[in-house]
Amino acid sequence: MEEYQAWLVQSGVTPNSISSYMRILRAIYMRAGQGLITNQMPFKHVYTSNERTAKRAITFSEIKRIKDLDLSSSKALEKSRDIFMFLFYTRSMSFVNAAYLQKGSLKGGVISYRRHKTGQVITVSVNSYISDVVERYSPKDSSYLLPIIAQADGDTRLQYQSALRRTNNHLKKIAALAKIR
Repeated sequence: MEEYQAWLVQSGVTPNSISSYMRILRAIYMRAGQGLITNQMPFKHVYTSNERTAKRAITFSEIKRIKDLDLSSSKALEKSRDIFMFLFYTRSMSFVNAAYLQKGSLKGGVISYRRHKTGQVITVSVNSYISDVVERYSPKDSSYLLPIIAQADGDTRLQYQSALRRTNNHLKKIAALAKIR
């Protein structure tokens, strides 16, 4: 295991990824070898902790630059920026939660939804920016609040993944236009 760890380090794998790989292997080893293994500690001298990583959040002034950017010449970039700002104003809603938001989630100036990852119910007050995004982009012939998933009868996961990839590519271009690294 130590040689494998050394190979991972030499290959440029980050410490937290190495730790994740080792924990997964250890779990498999312990489950598969119950009653069969003689060496109970092959992972004793390998890294299985997590290092604190540098935060990669952007500043409020950078968010303001994105919000104020004139993107009227590109409807696709403008839409991606508006989705990004929607996520920001909805208390950093994840893209997957926004993609699967139903129109029924918005009632009386409040959006309520269940987080995809944890199942926790989140409630967010709607401000004028959120309201404007919903008015401009909410598809008329869909049960979804935002135009991320077009058809409920198709492969919604594939539609979500394509929209996420497209939006992230647009956000890279927007960041360049706003002079954000």
